[in-house]
Amino acid sequence: MGQSDFHRRKVFKSPTLTGGAIIPFMVTPDAVARPELVERRSYKEFVIEIEIYRRANGRCYAWPYIEISRGYSTTKKHFVLTENEFATKESAVKAAIEEGKKKIDAGFDVEDLSS
Repeated sequence: MGQSDFHRRKVFKSPTLTGGAIIPFMVTPDAVARPELVERRSYKEFVIEIEIYRRANGRCYAWPYIEISRGYSTTKKHFVLTENEFATKESAVKAAIEEGKKKIDAGFDVEDLSS
C-alpha cells in the first residue's frame, strides 16, 4: 500500500448499516465530496432533508434524512431510497421527498434505529 493509499484509509462505523461493526475502507473522491445541493422540506411535524451529490459519471446520488424537533432536541435519521441514482438533481429531490412522505405516513420513527 503506497503512502497516499495509507492516508486515504478511513474507518467506517454505522450502527444502522453494519450492526455496529467497524469496517476499514478506501475513501473515494465521491465519498468525501460535499453535497452539491441540500434541500429541506417540511411535512407534518417533520423535515425531510436531502443531500445531493454528483457522481463521477455525471448522475446524482441522494442521501435523505427525516428530522423532527421536540423542544430543544432535534433528532435526524437517514433513510434508504428504493432507487438512489438519478439523471438530475431535481428528480433526486422529488423522489426523496415522495419516499420521505410515504415513510412518515407509514409511521416512521426517527428515534427507532431499527426502522
